[in-house]
Amino acid sequence: MLTGLELLNEIDNRTYSERLENDSKNIIERIEKISESDDERDKIFSEFCDATSTHTEVFFELGMKASARLIFQLLCQDN
Repeated sequence: MLTGLELLNEIDNRTYSERLENDSKNIIERIEKISESDDERDKIFSEFCDATSTHTEVFFELGMKASARLIFQLLCQDN
């Protein structure tokens, strides 16, 4: 079971660019091993990008809402 405490022990000190490049390279290599066909590979990449884009949007919206609520609570606390 993940509790979030695992993340405290594994702080990633790489730059955003390095993290994105490394993880992108890993997934590209794995997809290339799965499929021999360029057409099939393109479909897999496209579906993967769509899915990750949707996840990014959802978590961004959740983060923005949580941040806005926190800011509102902090502002109301001062009054």
